[in-house]
Amino acid sequence: MPDILLFRIALQPDVKAITELYLASRRAFLSFAVLVHSDESVYRWIDNMVTTQCLILAEKNGVIVGMMVLSKKYNMGWIEQLYIAPSAVRQGIGSSLVKLAKQRLGAPIRLHIFQKNSRAQCFYERQGFKIIELRNGFANEERCPDAVWEWS
Repeated sequence: MPDILLFRIALQPDVKAITELYLASRRAFLSFAVLVHSDESVYRWIDNMVTTQCLILAEKNGVIVGMMVLSKKYNMGWIEQLYIAPSAVRQGIGSSLVKLAKQRLGAPIRLHIFQKNSRAQCFYERQGFKIIELRNGFANEERCPDAVWEWS
């Protein structure tokens, strides 16, 4: 039986699994950007996002393998968060989530990427995003230089 990838809005019972995915992805791919919050604080933050923001999940065969938070502000769409489970990377899940974001938000869409995150930079370049601003890191909690990217 082929793998089935489904997208749905996150619900309160998903918070633990989303938190685990987020923390695993951060630890696997963003070791240079040390988390400044405890695991419990991250859990509370995600619990709040489920009820206040558009948090979309990607599920493969009933297992949460990706999460994305979308918003609209300053007359444009934003991908606020996009994380894939380390075991599910390079399976088209991230590309499918970005495609969904483009359908829901339309152009332009912006997002932030740490400048050291070359994996994410290559991924978003393949999705048609371009750097529009380099920043020194003072605007993020990790104090890591980042960049604003845009798809238009």
